[in-house]
Amino acid sequence: MVPTRAHSPICLPAARTGFMLLYKSVARRQTTTGFLRTQRSAELPPDLTSPVIQFLDLLAFGMHSGVGSYVEEADFLEKELRGRIELVTNAGAVNKYLYHPAGSTSPLTMALSSSLVTELAPVVSVLRHMSNFRVLILEEPEAHLHPRLQRKLAQVIWRDDGSHDGLFEAHVMECKTTVDQKTWNKVLQQVRWTFLRLRAVAGALGVPIQQVTFYTAYREDKLSSTSSRNPLVPRNPITSRFAPPDERIERPRQLQLDWENDYITLGDFEGRFAHTKIELDGRGNGSIGLA
Repeated sequence: MVPTRAHSPICLPAARTGFMLLYKSVARRQTTTGFLRTQRSAELPPDLTSPVIQFLDLLAFGMHSGVGSYVEEADFLEKELRGRIELVTNAGAVNKYLYHPAGSTSPLTMALSSSLVTELAPVVSVLRHMSNFRVLILEEPEAHLHPRLQRKLAQVIWRDDGSHDGLFEAHVMECKTTVDQKTWNKVLQQVRWTFLRLRAVAGALGVPIQQVTFYTAYREDKLSSTSSRNPLVPRNPITSRFAPPDERIERPRQLQLDWENDYITLGDFEGRFAHTKIELDGRGNGSIGLA
C-alpha cells in the first residue's frame, strides 16, 4: 500500500464511478509491476497522476473495516441512498464494495449499482472507515447526484463543529497538463463560473466567504514570456469594437500578463483575486503551503 502519513489529506478525484468499476482490475493487473505500492517513476502510467494512483490504492488496499472519524456523516448520506454501503476486506487481496438496497436481502456489486451509488460509495466509505485525516479533498462533489442529494452532501461538507473563528476561505484549483493561450483562456472562463457557483452555494448555506484564492496546477508552461516560443505573442488582437482605440486590449498579450501576475480579475466582479501557479513534476506531484 502507498504509505500514508498521519493526518495526510485524502483526495477523492472526479469520475469516481469509473474508478469504482475498474479499481480491482487495475490493482490486480498492476500489482505485479508494483506501481500501486511503490510509485516508482519508471512504472507509473503516464496518464495517471499521483492523487489518482493514491485513490486507487486506497480503494484496493487502504481501507479497513474499523470505525472512522465521521460515522454520523456516513449514516446521513446513506439514508439518502436508501440502502447501505458495505466494505468487504476479507474477499481476497483486494477490497470489495457492495450496495445493500433497503428491503432487499441480496447485495449489489458496484457494477450493478447506479452511478449515484458508485459516486457516493467512496465518500461514504472514507467517512465511515478512515481516521487520522484532517483534510478531505472531494473533486466535483455534485457529479451524478440529483439536487436533493447535492444539498445533503453540501450539509456534510459544511460541518460546523464550532471550532472555527467565523472566517472562511475558499480555495479553487484548476489542473491542466499544458498551459497555453487557449487553455488559460478556458481556465479563466471556468474560474468565473466556479466563482458564481461558489457564491450561490455559500449564500444558500449562510457561509460568509472572506477570501477566495485560485490555483492552477500544470506540468508545462507555454504561455509565460520566459517559456513561450515568442514572448511577444504576435496574434491577431481581440478587441472590443465599442472601446476607444487607445483603450483597446490585445487579448493574447493580456492573457500572458494575467498568467504571469499573482492575481486574476473576473470580468464583472470587482477587485483582484489571488492566483498561485503550481508546477507539477513528471509524476504529477506538486505542493502548496496554506497558512
